[in-house]
Amino acid sequence: MHREIDGEQLADFDASFSTERIYRVSVENLSVAIAEEKLAAPLYKTYPLDSIVKDIDEADYGVVAEIDEKIAGFALVKYEAWNNRARLTGIFVRANSKGKGVGRALIEAATNFAKGKKARCLFVETQNVNYPAIQFYRKSGFEFCGFDSALYNPEDISGGETAFYLRKNLTFMKILETERTTLREITENDAAFILDLMNQPSFIKYIGDRDVRTIDAARREIENRFLKSYTESGFGFWAVELKDSNTPIGICGFVKRETLPEPDVGFAFLPQFERKGYAYEAALAVMKYGREKLNLQRVLAITTRENERSVKLLEKLGLSFVRLIAMPHEKEELKLFSSDLSDR
Repeated sequence: MHREIDGEQLADFDASFSTERIYRVSVENLSVAIAEEKLAAPLYKTYPLDSIVKDIDEADYGVVAEIDEKIAGFALVKYEAWNNRARLTGIFVRANSKGKGVGRALIEAATNFAKGKKARCLFVETQNVNYPAIQFYRKSGFEFCGFDSALYNPEDISGGETAFYLRKNLTFMKILETERTTLREITENDAAFILDLMNQPSFIKYIGDRDVRTIDAARREIENRFLKSYTESGFGFWAVELKDSNTPIGICGFVKRETLPEPDVGFAFLPQFERKGYAYEAALAVMKYGREKLNLQRVLAITTRENERSVKLLEKLGLSFVRLIAMPHEKEELKLFSSDLSDR
C-alpha cells in the first residue's frame, strides 16, 4: 500500500544499515580506480532523522509503503527543472521489511513520478560505504555516473566517505498509444519487469524457458534480444504500459526470424493483466502500425497447438491458420498463421 508521507510518523523509524563490504576509491593523476573491499569488522551507520525530516519538507513527492498498516519504508523525490532531472533524496526500508519487495515498489513509485515530470533520469546520491544500497540501486536499473571525494566534511563523518552518484535513465522511444496503453521501446531499466514476465508459468509453457533467472540475466536478454532487434530490424517487441500509471504489463510487437519469410506478431502479458482486453488492444494497434508505418505487406504468427487463447486472439486480429510447421529448438510442431495487410 502507498500513501503520502508524514514526517511525524517516522519518530521510531530505524534509518541504519550495516555492511561487511565497501567500495574504496583511489585517484592518481587522471586515473580513477574503484575496488570492492572486505572490512575486518562490520560497519554500522545510521542516518539522522532530523535531516530526513528536512528532506521530507523539501521534497516534491513522498510516498510510504505499508505492511499490515505499519510503515515498511518510504521514498522522497525532488524534481530539478533546471536540468530536467528527478533526484531521489531518500529511500529507506525498515530492517524487518527488507527482502519483501518494498524497496522495488518504492523505486517504481519514484520512477513513475519522475516519468510524470518527463524527467530524463532519476538521480541518487549515496556513499561508498553504503554497499547494500549500491547493490540495490544497480539491481533496480541504476548505473554509476560519478563520485565526489570532497563533498562531505571529514570532521562530520568517520573514515572520509566518498559520495557516489547513480542514475536511472528514463528516456525511451514511444512507438504508439492506444486508449489505455502506451507502447515503447524496452530499455535496461525494464530488467525487473522482464525477469518477472519471463518466469511466469504461462510464458514458460507457451513461449519457452529463456533461462532468465537474475536481474543481470534479464539485462543481457534485453540487450541481446530486444535492443538487437530494434537495431537490426527497425522493430521488435515493445513494452506495453498503462497510461495512467506507467506500469509495464506486457510486451507486444514484431520479430523477424531467420526461419520465417515475413515478420511475425507476438504478445505476452503478466497474468494479472490478462482477460482485460489489453492484448487485443495493443496487438490491433501494432498490426495497424506495421501496415501504415513499417509498410509490412504480410504478417505471420506462430503459437503452440494447445494455446487456445492465443489462437482465438490471432483469429480476432484477422490472421488465418496456414499449416503446422517445425521450428528450431521446438519439440512439437507449431501453428502458423498469416495475414495479408495489403487487403486491409
